[in-house]
Amino acid sequence: MKNKLLEHGYSVAAVGVVLFAAAWILRAPAYSIQYPSDPLLSELAKIDSLQPEKPLHRALLKESLDAFYPDQSTRNDSLINAFIRWRRDTYIATIESARIDLEWSWKKFYSLTQMYGMFIVAFVVVIASIYFGSPAIGLYQFIRNNRNRSSDARRWNEACNIVFGKTPGHRSHAVRQIASFKLKWLLKGIAYAVLFSPAYVVAYSFKTNFETDSLIFLIALGFGTNGLLITSAYKFFTILTSESRKGYVETARVKGLSDDYAHLPFQVVLQPGKYFSNHVAGHIYKQALFQYRPSLKELASFVVTGLVIIEMALNIQGHLGYELLKNTLYKNWDVVIVIIFGIFLLVKLTEAAADIWHEHEINRYENQRT
Repeated sequence: MKNKLLEHGYSVAAVGVVLFAAAWILRAPAYSIQYPSDPLLSELAKIDSLQPEKPLHRALLKESLDAFYPDQSTRNDSLINAFIRWRRDTYIATIESARIDLEWSWKKFYSLTQMYGMFIVAFVVVIASIYFGSPAIGLYQFIRNNRNRSSDARRWNEACNIVFGKTPGHRSHAVRQIASFKLKWLLKGIAYAVLFSPAYVVAYSFKTNFETDSLIFLIALGFGTNGLLITSAYKFFTILTSESRKGYVETARVKGLSDDYAHLPFQVVLQPGKYFSNHVAGHIYKQALFQYRPSLKELASFVVTGLVIIEMALNIQGHLGYELLKNTLYKNWDVVIVIIFGIFLLVKLTEAAADIWHEHEINRYENQRT
């Protein structure tokens, strides 16, 4: 365990050195205005209220220059045009090299800390909801599949045969059954479409404006979109199915544990401890959960990526992803690298916590065996 923690520490140190070295290399000096070499033009450039792009200002400047230099009308026109070009080039250069809040300050640090705190809250809620919700969904599907019920497609065919007179039966009941199947498949299709859709597609279907109070909406998008919940649930379902075919399940049956899923209530999936009284499903669930636990590290990367993309794509102001995008556009590389390092650190801390938890469970399992 100590070696794993050292690996996480070394990776954090290595990435930190690389990122902050890049921040030092990419640092940019503050932009300073370069005034024209022509003395008269330089003096005009220092008048902030003078805007020769406007017709009125241009006409007044032309009259003033003609009044002071009556015999140099052509030079005056050239001077005004040069002034306009200088203002345009200066504006473009200022935009290209713009740096918001160049100097670090307590105000900036406090603002970034608040955004980072909000991001951590969203991350913890989303990853906890997916990590603890997926086993419940996977277990529900596992119990449902082991109840030996007829498939929906088979019952649909049976109902259709009754409606069209191919087989005897209650026609009205068959019609209601077909209608219920259609409604069920429609709702399931909509649910899967939402759960597997990119977050910004779902978001723009409900909302067009995102402000700083969108934390709950952000959490809902992170939890219920991008396919994370269903993918994790089916991963756990696959582990359950694989475990149910192993030899210890047969041994549990021989020892008298029940394998009757028909009378196993679905309510067990909502129990925090998933208690199964004298049922093989209890052993299957514990083994599957033991194998599923390390996936928390993989899930952390997906959740962080999803939240950053959501905040960027939706331009949710006051959130870390939006701040990352804004400072990237303005080439504030020091702020960008600090945000990236903070996000990386969050992922590594989650991975380290997952390793510690998994190691604790391994030791507890070994102690129970001895």
